[in-house]
Amino acid sequence: MNGNKTVTANFSLLPPTPTPRPTPTPEASVSLDRTSAYPGDVITIFGTALPSYVSVGSITIGGIEARPNPSPSTDVNGNFSSTIMVPGINAGNHEVSVTTRSWPDWEVLSTTKTVLTVHAGSYNLSGNNASVPVSPTNASVGANVVLTGKFFPGYQIVNTLTVGGIDAKPTPPPTTDANGFFQVTIMLPLLSSGSFEVSAVVGDTRRYTMVTIK
Repeated sequence: MNGNKTVTANFSLLPPTPTPRPTPTPEASVSLDRTSAYPGDVITIFGTALPSYVSVGSITIGGIEARPNPSPSTDVNGNFSSTIMVPGINAGNHEVSVTTRSWPDWEVLSTTKTVLTVHAGSYNLSGNNASVPVSPTNASVGANVVLTGKFFPGYQIVNTLTVGGIDAKPTPPPTTDANGFFQVTIMLPLLSSGSFEVSAVVGDTRRYTMVTIK
């Protein structure tokens, strides 16, 4: 015998440690609570994984502004929901587009789209015969006057309402009915005595009348 000893060792290879996979970033999207609607219907729109804590600068249906006022904003996850009215628009498939913007420079941060099928409905589509009489036509600064819109495009938001170039649109803004009618009470702003233009814009239709400030 000699002093040598044989030692046997058993080795096993451990599987490699898997590399952690990053959590996938959700894809920005917008969706609706239904895929089809009629002009004048109120629907709910949802935004998912948009930029966080920003204002929704625009919501359009077929190119027509439908964003409510005050404007919705996204939360920490970039999500938001809001109700909007389907405008008077030709029947068919229409793009629904949501644009977010930064503050205060109003830079476009994202634009996300989906599609809504709009059914044929009964409403005023053209604003060719629109008018905006005001009552009374003479009043003092700070007085209330009533503006009546007639025959504007139906089921749309009054985008702009000014007196002498000064914004007089209330919050929320008025919307037209099926026949393109709306009525709103506004306060005459601080202007000098004289005649001033009262202007209303609905979609692509602008009409004005005159009011005299005493």
